[in-house]
Amino acid sequence: MVYGVLRTADAVSPVPGGSVLASLVLFVLVYGIVFGAGLYYIAKLVRRGPDQTPPMPAAEEANPSRRPMAAAGNP
Repeated sequence: MVYGVLRTADAVSPVPGGSVLASLVLFVLVYGIVFGAGLYYIAKLVRRGPDQTPPMPAAEEANPSRRPMAAAGNP
């Protein structure tokens, strides 16, 4: 017996080929659905376009009650 050499027959797992194929098909199917949903969502966002938000008010007009961290500079 030669030490340090691993035979192919000793390295193969006892999992049947059908199980490996089923696992691969399910993996591709699930990731295909997730990828498709992501593409659909991104396309929907792109079609909608950017939000038309009003410009921020000047610092003296800002309401610090709506932005608590902005009130830190006020005495």
